[in-house]
Amino acid sequence: MTTDITKCIHCHKCRDSCAFLKKYNIDIGDGKELRELAFHCFLCGTCTSVCPENIDGRKVILDLRRELVSSGRADLTARGYRTMLWEKKNYKFRNYRHAGEGAVLFPGCNFPSLYPKTTALLSRILKETAGIGTVYDCCGKPVAELGLEDEENRITDEISRKLKDCGVKEGDNSMPQLLQLSQGKTGYSCSQHI
Repeated sequence: MTTDITKCIHCHKCRDSCAFLKKYNIDIGDGKELRELAFHCFLCGTCTSVCPENIDGRKVILDLRRELVSSGRADLTARGYRTMLWEKKNYKFRNYRHAGEGAVLFPGCNFPSLYPKTTALLSRILKETAGIGTVYDCCGKPVAELGLEDEENRITDEISRKLKDCGVKEGDNSMPQLLQLSQGKTGYSCSQHI
């Protein structure tokens, strides 16, 4: 995979497959337009999966967002992210009191909000059958995808510290994005079985 957009041959496969690129009639190789529209992309990765030149479009957009944030050219509160940042940067619904020791279920923040009954059932079954507790926290993915790399690292470090303080050595999560984000960052064994 590469993030070199000059390798784009403008075959339009990415544009034909992605709602964002199609809407703006651009390809992943259209750098100037991508920079201006970086916060409009869903980061779904469809462009990456169809690119014959192996351009990682998701990473290209994320890198553009990080560049815009670090240079001070991305006013995220003006872009409508104020409430999300308020909730996710210091997750308001964080709960480690049922973590237990050893292993935990870490469903992230979206899964419990979308599937509260399923989360409660999974938590109960894991506790009763395997003694596994549940931790409720935001993994930092929503913040990371806005290009706030320093905040992403702070959140990951804080989760790692909290898990260590609880005696957790292994985590099981329900979100593929959380698994991807946590790999190599928390120092804990993470898997996805759900």
